[in-house]
Amino acid sequence: RPPPGGAGRVLLDQAALSGSLGCAPERINPAALAFEAPFQMRRRGVELKLHLSAAPPEIAEAGGLQAPCPECDSPAFLAPDILERIASGEQPADLTTDFLIKTRFSALWSEQREQFSAL
Repeated sequence: RPPPGGAGRVLLDQAALSGSLGCAPERINPAALAFEAPFQMRRRGVELKLHLSAAPPEIAEAGGLQAPCPECDSPAFLAPDILERIASGEQPADLTTDFLIKTRFSALWSEQREQFSAL
């Protein structure tokens, strides 16, 4: 039996997006703020994951820009100074491998420092 799924409609807020990108709202094409993406739901134990299939390109890709991922879960994206603190055993007690796997973190190093300093 095929996994359950459907299509989800994504609607981006023009004002919030312009604030995040640091540009004027009128520079964002309103037609590009809504799209539909097919998905499948998959269960792994108690965890439910949505797998997007044939998703449209992100706005940055459609505009020919390369943007960092908004959220990451790989230690490869950690700021070098954070990696050094982990290697020397000076990281916050709650900054564990389990935390890094289960919690997505920003690709921006400044935001990582803020997020991890709160641990």
